[in-house]
Amino acid sequence: MNECITTTPNLDSNVYIQIGNYGGFLAEFYVDYIEANGINHSLDSGIISLGFSRRLYIAKGTPRVRLKVEIWILGVIKILYDGYIETKTSSCFGLYYSIFSPSIQRIPCDSLGIPSNNSNYCCCCCPCQNYRCCNSCYRC
Repeated sequence: MNECITTTPNLDSNVYIQIGNYGGFLAEFYVDYIEANGINHSLDSGIISLGFSRRLYIAKGTPRVRLKVEIWILGVIKILYDGYIETKTSSCFGLYYSIFSPSIQRIPCDSLGIPSNNSNYCCCCCPCQNYRCCNSCYRC
């Protein structure tokens, strides 16, 4: 996933990074960047379980962000990706395979399902009302 980073800013206020988890593990990603006006941003997707995706929006005018993707393998955190990506347009990634050969791949954004509204994002500190909620636990 090496890519040439330019300083051309995104001109769209709807630029995002979205990651779908299609692998046999839990995942989480972080996006860090400095807005054009100097404001620091540190965004966290929360835990993403199998079959779910998360989307984090990037402020208009931001040319690049640092993306860090972590997965949990048998209680150990493994960094799957840690680097900078351009944000002139939205970027989407899929997490694939199993704990034995995890992979991250850039994919077209129209191949990911749009994340559901917050009604399916449940806090870990709250008792689960159904299996789906427990399976997509989101940090409080």
